[in-house]
Amino acid sequence: MDILEYFEQHAIPEGTNRISTRYIGRQIYRAGITDMGMLCAIMRDSPERIKDLRNIGEKSFELILEICKDYENIWG
Repeated sequence: MDILEYFEQHAIPEGTNRISTRYIGRQIYRAGITDMGMLCAIMRDSPERIKDLRNIGEKSFELILEICKDYENIWG
């Protein structure tokens, strides 16, 4: 599933606003990670790649981790 679509429509954890979730999704997409499966695989295998992305700090990283867990629970 496309990252921008997922972060826009599905990935809004409680207590998070849509704007910050959308922004994080765009930062990941701009780094060339365009698919949720790809993102979740990177989070499992080499999470430091995500931490090294521009404008992805600890809070964003934790949100991405939560979103990937939710995605994998739903889509496998």
